[in-house]
Amino acid sequence: MKFADIEPDYLTLDPKAVEAAISPKTEAIIGTHVFGNPCDCEALESIAKRHGLALIFDAAHAFGVRYKGKSILEYGDASMVSLHATKLMHAVEGGFVVAKDPAVSSKVEWMRRFGHNGHEAFHGAGINAKMSEFHAAMGLCVLRHISRLLSRRSDILNVYRNNLSGYGTHCRMLDIRKETVPNHAYAPVMWQREQLCVDAQSVLLENSIIPRRYFYPLLDCLGEAHPEKYPTAIDASNRIMCLPLYDSLKVEQVEDVCLIIGQEAKGKTL
Repeated sequence: MKFADIEPDYLTLDPKAVEAAISPKTEAIIGTHVFGNPCDCEALESIAKRHGLALIFDAAHAFGVRYKGKSILEYGDASMVSLHATKLMHAVEGGFVVAKDPAVSSKVEWMRRFGHNGHEAFHGAGINAKMSEFHAAMGLCVLRHISRLLSRRSDILNVYRNNLSGYGTHCRMLDIRKETVPNHAYAPVMWQREQLCVDAQSVLLENSIIPRRYFYPLLDCLGEAHPEKYPTAIDASNRIMCLPLYDSLKVEQVEDVCLIIGQEAKGKTL
């Protein structure tokens, strides 16, 4: 396994870094649509095709995202979507895989149920990754409300953007890649310096508001760990924090969060 650095604007996999990391042992490229923000899908598809590699997307955050007029799940060879309880569209736990090739879809299907081929034969090795009836029922319940959830979250994010826009370079909402219809699943804020992020987290916690330093600490200790190869990812993981975002969050509560951040900012050098 090899890591590659990310783009500073969108925090998604940097195609140039990916191509530089490819070796004769490379079999696949895995990119993450971070916070639902699409990777540079066309660039990664071009690299994968040129080197004869599979292209897999971690779309855990990306349910409902559209990029350049089509579903984000139409890019690459396969995409994995999370249905964990913290996700926009959830079934309490689990997830699903979308693949273009019917043969890949078929293989995923039998691999998730022990590799069975009927009662007395096997396709091959498999695991128990079936969705229970309870989880399926919860997923259907949430799916009925997904349009309302998307709309409500969009409204809440607009309140965040409007209120945080006056803080200059102190902090900013993460940029969305052009030609993207986002799913408004997260409220990621990038801080000018790590200490500002730490201080903001502390003052919010003191006011019983729970943000999350998503992707912190960075998993740079796994696989081929050479931190000097991905400075952008390390820097971003130190400076990014997600603010509270859920459909029942009130405008007044969002404004309170922003006010607390603003009061903290007054004591800092912007």
